[in-house]
Amino acid sequence: MSKRSCAMSKKTFIAFGCTHIPHYDREYAENLIGQIRERKPDLIICLGDLLDTGAISIYPKTDVVKLGRECEEADKFLNAINDAAPKAHKVFMEGNHEERIWRPDQSAISTMLDFRKHIKSLRPWKYYSYIENPRYTYRTGQLTFWHGNACTKSGVTEDYEGIDLSGPKECAHGCYIHAHTHRPCEPGALRANARRLPFWRCNVGCGIDFKWVQQDYAKKRNISQWQHAFIWGWHETKRRYDGQPNWDIELITGKSAWGE
Repeated sequence: MSKRSCAMSKKTFIAFGCTHIPHYDREYAENLIGQIRERKPDLIICLGDLLDTGAISIYPKTDVVKLGRECEEADKFLNAINDAAPKAHKVFMEGNHEERIWRPDQSAISTMLDFRKHIKSLRPWKYYSYIENPRYTYRTGQLTFWHGNACTKSGVTEDYEGIDLSGPKECAHGCYIHAHTHRPCEPGALRANARRLPFWRCNVGCGIDFKWVQQDYAKKRNISQWQHAFIWGWHETKRRYDGQPNWDIELITGKSAWGE
């Protein structure tokens, strides 16, 4: 590969997830948008759970917000991102909170609940449905992006999830990047039965307002490792089978749940 073609295939990116609008931290949002404006990434990925969709949750809620209001606030948030980096390629990975709209118990009104009709600023984003299948991940170079599902599927770890969705044959020396658990982590080697594999996993954390988290919900989940974060990095968009990772990721962290 020539130096010129190598430079052309090297792109920067920012990825974030789990803002749970309208229950998101405004300081986190301002920092994220400021970083996008300053760094001007070539690619921006939202890894899902942009919305909380509490109004259609099967779990009891004490402070339900109308879905229309969630869409209004999400529209402002994404519009600010669009303005900060108008030339960036943008990818939206649906999360389990958005996927609620398409579940069987909502099938009679799913088309009316479809938030894509109400969030106009989402139109420039390439959209991926929340389906646990490699075909529904977003792949670029050695990187694989998906929302995540490990903490809600019994017996499955994030490592095995990364292996299933990216796979060493598909993306050797790559990195599986996800959200969902709200627990950020630097890129670390995946393991299967204590064996270190030649590819990695990274979690982008969350942007949720920790003061909002309901006491009943906190009893069900351990939130001690929840933390505000997003990632910045670069990668080669063309896969190079040279036995090394052609990417680099920086985890940018903020407030943590235990610090509130």
